[in-house]
Amino acid sequence: MLSSIKADRFLKPRVVLIALGMLVIMAVTVFVGIMLVPLSQDVARLEVAVAYMRVPVLILIESVAVLFLFACGLSLVLLAYILMGRIYTKNAVRIAYGMSVAFFLMVLPLLVLIVYTQSHVKGSITNVYCVLGIAAAFVAGNIFGLFGSLIAQAAALKQEVDLTV
Repeated sequence: MLSSIKADRFLKPRVVLIALGMLVIMAVTVFVGIMLVPLSQDVARLEVAVAYMRVPVLILIESVAVLFLFACGLSLVLLAYILMGRIYTKNAVRIAYGMSVAFFLMVLPLLVLIVYTQSHVKGSITNVYCVLGIAAAFVAGNIFGLFGSLIAQAAALKQEVDLTV
């Protein structure tokens, strides 16, 4: 059955297209991360009552952005492994698990941000965005963890098939 599946002739163009999309996402994330600093200063000038919260909130949000960029960078490495035909390696599994860990780690600063804003500003809309971010990070972490497990199982199966041949 597996031998009847033909090689996907559009694999390389799709991988390149995905990699370009990841680069755009990374560029937008860096741009937004840079623009958060002047935005937080503007908000602090307009909302003097919460100006003291600017730096801690900025640090928490920037840490989420850094973790996201790390996961995106790992995805580019994983895409390169796919292009080179080395997806069934332990390094590819480690990369997928690394992406999973990065997404799970994003949950921590978002939880801290929820607690911090709730203790200082009741009914903040920020908490809604944090809960959505936590849900997205949790789902992405699980998807990449599952992906890592699938790569590991496929690598074991490939090794077994290679030994029998």
